[in-house]
This record gives sequence, C-alpha cells and structure tokens, in this order.
Amino acid sequence: MSLLAGLLTSCYRQPTVLPPPPVTRAPAPAPTPAPGTRQAANLDDYKIQVARHIVAANPKQIFYGTLPPMLPAIVVLDFTIDSNGNIGNLRVHRSRDEDASSIAMNAVRQAEPLPRPGALLRGRHLAVTETFLFNRDYQFQLRTLAGPQ
Repeated sequence: MSLLAGLLTSCYRQPTVLPPPPVTRAPAPAPTPAPGTRQAANLDDYKIQVARHIVAANPKQIFYGTLPPMLPAIVVLDFTIDSNGNIGNLRVHRSRDEDASSIAMNAVRQAEPLPRPGALLRGRHLAVTETFLFNRDYQFQLRTLAGPQ
C-alpha cells in the first residue's frame, strides 16, 4: 500500500490556477443629445428647431389656434446664426408695423443662444428667415410652426 500511496503522490501535480479573464467592457454608448438638441437633418428641420426655441423662450408672446382672417401685422426677419447658436445680423426684411417689428426682434434676441446648426453650417454663419404672424393683441405665431390654416 505504501507503494501505491507513493505512486499516487508522485503523480500528483498542483492544479494550475488560471488568472481570471480580462474584463472587457462594452464601449460606452454615444451620448444622446437632450430632447430638442439633436442635430437637424436638413435646413427645414433646423428651422423648426429654431422656431420651437423662440416659442419656448417667449411663452407670453405666443397665441395658439387658428390665425385670424386678417392679420394686423406680419413681420419677416432675416438673421444669421453662428456655430454656437449666437445671432448676428438681425434685421427686419419686411414689416409695416414698428411695434410688431420690435416685438419680433426682441423675441429672437430673448431666445439666444439658438440651437447649434452643426453640419448645416457651411461657412461662418447660417442665414435664416422667419415670419412672425401677429394677432390684434400683438401676440404672434411663427410661420414655420403655424402650418396650413
């Protein structure tokens, strides 16, 4: 028996302990932009983002629902937006009402900075035009969001 025990003991090897496999982590998911800040697919999509941003920044100046049959004032603004959403070259393109023009210009300034144009920016600035449709109380809807009436 002692021979058998000696044979068994001589054949015994210490088990090899393998190190644990390296921890592989999945790549971190790409950050998702906050709602309303996703990159616009095209200029029309971007103009909708800008219009919603202006509306959100000026809630007391907005009216909802059907436009009146005769709009007391219509103001068309031209402005540029840089890569950071800053407004430049804000000017009245068309208007017959100075008060409505002031309200429209202040509404755009109040919304600064606007959403960043991202890949839509081909130079230093992106040119945008927006039309403000006023009711008799000098509240407005933006043409980009008003839809067919």
